[in-house]
Amino acid sequence: MWPLGTWQRSWGGLSFTTVAALVAMNVMLIGENLAVFLCVKAPGGHLGFTADFTAEAAPAWWFMAVPQAWTLGVEFLFYLMAPLLVRRRAAVVAAVLAAAAALRWWMLDGLGLKPDPWQHRFFPTELPFFLLGVLAYKVYDELDGTRWLARKLSVPLFLIVLAMVLGYRYLPAYRGHLGMPYTSFVVAAAIPWIFALTRENKLDRWVGELSYAVYICHWFVAQALGQAGVGWVQQNKGVLTCALAIGLAILLERVVERPIDRWRQALSQRARKPVAAAERVSVAS
Repeated sequence: MWPLGTWQRSWGGLSFTTVAALVAMNVMLIGENLAVFLCVKAPGGHLGFTADFTAEAAPAWWFMAVPQAWTLGVEFLFYLMAPLLVRRRAAVVAAVLAAAAALRWWMLDGLGLKPDPWQHRFFPTELPFFLLGVLAYKVYDELDGTRWLARKLSVPLFLIVLAMVLGYRYLPAYRGHLGMPYTSFVVAAAIPWIFALTRENKLDRWVGELSYAVYICHWFVAQALGQAGVGWVQQNKGVLTCALAIGLAILLERVVERPIDRWRQALSQRARKPVAAAERVSVAS
């Protein structure tokens, strides 16, 4: 099973520092996005930089138990920057977005770094996607009181985005000089209105919360089915992956996520009680 086969084949040729680094990236998640820029060099089994992991015999991401979690490493970097960015005026956010987009253009067109991972795994060139979301929220915050406009735009924009998602494979694969799908800008512009339409919908909230568990487990399910030596499984791998990933995600959400969330909220409430008591004493005095 993935990634045990990779570890088994490579174990004897890995240095101690390489093993320690790969284990740390698997356990911590923070820094797992670096795996797509690293590979195991022979001889010696040391980690080294690579500009194109597709050309390497042993890219580091092959050793990741949840290889798609590179996105979490990129998200963590944005969360570190978020306090400095998200509360700024829209003009400031737009300026940073333009600068990041210019860097993206220079790296892809100027330096010719076109192959994966530079298109969508390098944090500075991923920043525009996060900032589009920040701007979408700011638009929503400004127009939240304009209920009549939300009612007129929410449903048509929701249908447009739904059609784009369902028919994405049939859309022109245009990315332009920025290497960003034009659909990103359409979705960002539609988010405020779609959120106004669905923010009180319990089913929508549940599906949104379930999507993370699907994201975490779908690769494992696909790899397990891919190694099953049964003909009908391979013929229906897409449908089976979808069904089993959703089923496993529901199990994870109920058995793991809910209990941990209740425990987290209990800790938070206990932490707030001394603060609330101190405030009451302060007011009384």
